[in-house]
Amino acid sequence: MPRKKPTSLSPGTSRFPPSPGIYKFRPAILWDSARHNRFSARNRFSVLEAISDEDDDSLTERDSTTSDSCGEDNSRKDPPLMEDGEIVNPLVRTLLELFSEEQISEIPLMETYIRRCGISEGMGSHLIEENNFLFGAFTSIVACPWIKKDTILLSSILLRLSEIWNQSEWVTNLLDFFEDAQFRTSVYNVVAFFEDQLTMSTTENSNGIDHKEKLSYSTLFALLPLLLPLLLKLLQYVHSLWTDEVASNVSEKLEGAKFIIQAEKPFGIIEETTEMLDMNEEELLENEIRKWLKKIRQTGYNVIGMCVCLEGAFYKLLDNISVCGALLKDLEVMEFRHLTMLIKHTIVPLVKNCPAELWPKWIDMILQPVFHYCDDTLDGSWCSFLYKETMLVPDKFCHISFTEEKIEELGKDHLFEVTREISYMLAVMALPELNGGIANEHQSIVSIVETSADLESTCSSSLVGYLLYHDDLRPSILRLINNIIGYWKDSEARIKVVSFCHMLIQLAISTHNDKLISFVQDNLIPMVVRCLIFEPISNNNDLLLLCEDAYRCIQREESVSEGQHDGNSAEIFENWLSKQMIVAHYEHSPPDELEDFVCIWEIEEEFTAYLHTYTEMLHKVDGIGDTIEDVYLRCPIPFVSKHDNNCCPISNSWAMSSMLSRKITSMYCKRETEQKFKFLCKLITFKPYIKCSGYDESVQELVDDDSEVWSALPGCCRQETLELFCRILDPWEPQFHPLIREDDKEMLREIAYLLTSREDIHCVQSFQPVSSDFLLHLQPYAQNYIEVKNASSGYDRVKEQIRLHEAFDTHLASGALDDHVRQISSSKDNFVKIMLDDDTLHSQFIDLDYDLLKLSHERRAKLLSKQDQLCLYYKHMKCAVVNLQHRDRLESLICELESEGFFRVDDDSIEWEKEHFSELVDEFNEHIFAGIHLPKYYVIRGVMDYREMLHMKDSTWDDAFTVVVGGAFCRWMEDRDLFWMETRYYRHRYYDIIQEPVKMIWRTTGDENEMTVGHTTRIIDGNGEFTAGMN
Repeated sequence: MPRKKPTSLSPGTSRFPPSPGIYKFRPAILWDSARHNRFSARNRFSVLEAISDEDDDSLTERDSTTSDSCGEDNSRKDPPLMEDGEIVNPLVRTLLELFSEEQISEIPLMETYIRRCGISEGMGSHLIEENNFLFGAFTSIVACPWIKKDTILLSSILLRLSEIWNQSEWVTNLLDFFEDAQFRTSVYNVVAFFEDQLTMSTTENSNGIDHKEKLSYSTLFALLPLLLPLLLKLLQYVHSLWTDEVASNVSEKLEGAKFIIQAEKPFGIIEETTEMLDMNEEELLENEIRKWLKKIRQTGYNVIGMCVCLEGAFYKLLDNISVCGALLKDLEVMEFRHLTMLIKHTIVPLVKNCPAELWPKWIDMILQPVFHYCDDTLDGSWCSFLYKETMLVPDKFCHISFTEEKIEELGKDHLFEVTREISYMLAVMALPELNGGIANEHQSIVSIVETSADLESTCSSSLVGYLLYHDDLRPSILRLINNIIGYWKDSEARIKVVSFCHMLIQLAISTHNDKLISFVQDNLIPMVVRCLIFEPISNNNDLLLLCEDAYRCIQREESVSEGQHDGNSAEIFENWLSKQMIVAHYEHSPPDELEDFVCIWEIEEEFTAYLHTYTEMLHKVDGIGDTIEDVYLRCPIPFVSKHDNNCCPISNSWAMSSMLSRKITSMYCKRETEQKFKFLCKLITFKPYIKCSGYDESVQELVDDDSEVWSALPGCCRQETLELFCRILDPWEPQFHPLIREDDKEMLREIAYLLTSREDIHCVQSFQPVSSDFLLHLQPYAQNYIEVKNASSGYDRVKEQIRLHEAFDTHLASGALDDHVRQISSSKDNFVKIMLDDDTLHSQFIDLDYDLLKLSHERRAKLLSKQDQLCLYYKHMKCAVVNLQHRDRLESLICELESEGFFRVDDDSIEWEKEHFSELVDEFNEHIFAGIHLPKYYVIRGVMDYREMLHMKDSTWDDAFTVVVGGAFCRWMEDRDLFWMETRYYRHRYYDIIQEPVKMIWRTTGDENEMTVGHTTRIIDGNGEFTAGMN
């Protein structure tokens, strides 16, 4: 699990501030010698506001006697003195008055404490001794029948303990005290005592059994406000041990105690490991701490959970900020075993007993962290278990004590336990007594309509309604249900959450809430149907009822919206469910199991009848024009086929709408690529000329102008297309001149065509049939038919040819066959022969169509010819730089051209075709490129490059050549392979089929059509009858 970065704690500080008081009582008075004279027998200690008159009367009666039921003399003794004559702490003195010397010796640390505490009210360095003594004294006192009802005395002990626990020294060192055996024992005994008392109290309330040994209700209710702050602080510190911040500052014993070294079996039986039988003293101490941490968690959670069952607990006893803050502060680092315990013993009772008017204070605060934990940690563990086949849980296992297989097994157990406890928590939320505002599931549609209300109105009377109304809780709850029922493979957890789903459905019915209805229809129903197929038969009845409930919810909504109130018979539901189960089985079964897929005859007949209508609609949509007007004029949505069929017209409209959406998208994409090509052609000839080196904001502003020149292409595409044009110019026209543009414009136009055409093929989704055009129960048949049709018509082979062709072009891009391409550039057949003679190429591309091989050869040869021209240009320009004989004349030619205005490329008044320009350029050609034939634009480029090098006065000729000529050459070579792949466009019937599958594959062939439905091939003759035979 991800953890926070550890941070160190400075000495004398704690990550936990003193807990604020949450219970209203007057501070206790612990007397010193100066206060002793104000001490009376009737009012020895401060009186809690919660103490009843009954307790005061009983106290007076006990004080009035000199002997108790045990026959001992309990009259007041003189205050005991220490060796220095000072009076001891009054609380200690009072305790001494209650016990004989023999009884005192039985209280742990009593004599030691008396010797060391003196008259001080604080223990200084002996806080732990005083704490242990007071907890031990409390345990001893409540064990004595003749004194345990002394509420004031027990309260005073707890009050003194509160003072100790709020001291800064105690707060700083509390975690260290966990290693003190007496501390662990004394604290646990007191918490366990309250657990026993609460158990007896709740048992009496539930079955009327009276326990003589239990405290009175008023005494218990008076003591709990003093214990709970101590218990909450203790649990908060226990939780903190699992945070990185604290873990980095505790001893090895405490850190080791967090690890699981033994496996628990059902009924609390401990499975001992070999290592447990051979522990040293330190390991034994670590194991004792480990056991205590578990016991104090469980007992503490149970005490808080049983407190909520007491009458008035939420108003007089518990505070939501303190309880939730202490228990949930470090929830994100809790292990699964700890969260399971917390939910079971505390959160479930709290949710179950919280008054409705306090839901905003309690439910939000305590459930949001839990649901966040489910979204993050729990979901992550399930994903790892289901999809990565590894068990990643936050629980810490000792790798020395367990094998990896055992750790996996235990981790899985913890994962399932926490998931089931969370499911049970959801089930508790759906209890009828907590959801009085939701309509009964058997209520008629008419009465539901009459009593319907919005979701907000149910918040005060329905807990499920309250949870699903709030945006902070609803998404997490719906995700959790979705995971438990649909993805997490735990049938027991799934069945537990069914009751919550029933309540959600009834809430959706009574409130007509769109979000809940959508969840039922789109999530709950498909998941439950899938479970009915793959779930054990023992759980099917619960899931079947849930599915029927969800189905009626959707049907009721449709009936209400149409003004109908007719019920749905069981037969209609069964027919609907059988179709849904077929679809689910088809979608979620492995491919090898689909071979045993059995088609239902009625559904097959329905699909066969509908196929004629669908095919005609498909061709209607495919034939629409290029404008939206044509779409609606030639292919209206309420299309009715001339063929008779039993399908609802709504299904025709749905299929037509779905097809139109795909066709219009495809049409728009094709139109956009065509407009891009036209736009690029306009950029080539546009004036002022657009140059690669002159690309700036002014050019962008130019194309942003919504003039007629650019109106064909949407404004959002112009910038992208302009950048594409400049990328073309960079390697192919690195120097600009109007004569260069005039000579290479056809080449630029061809490159633009190849780039946009390739985008049209590879990026635009062609229009073709899909199974989602059909009704849900027909989709498996449609998918099977489409697959068989594509295979039998050769469409799948075409796709494979296109794939192989791209792989072959990728191989050509490596340059491995360039020598062969050059040698036999005039003979494509010889190129194919070389391919077949090469064993490696033969094995990879034996199935590739020869025509496609020849097309790739032709295109590659053309690109290599361009490369050879560039290499010749580079070579001869290099020679011109090195050759000193022609340098003076070349410089003279450049100067003469300069004087004639040849280099004023933006001046439209110059006549570029005048004879003198031609003569000078031809002479330059004779000096540089004599004996070779290069296109004219290379000669003009040479003039421009040579002039640019002349102007680089600070550089040598070699350096200037490297920058001007060499830079452009390197850029072209670097972009060559990418350019080769990005201009993959071929005119061939295979590519026509990929672009127009409906026209090429799905065309009708007369009166006889072959259709494959399920695993049955049917030949439909001209009379509309068919014969069937298995494939």
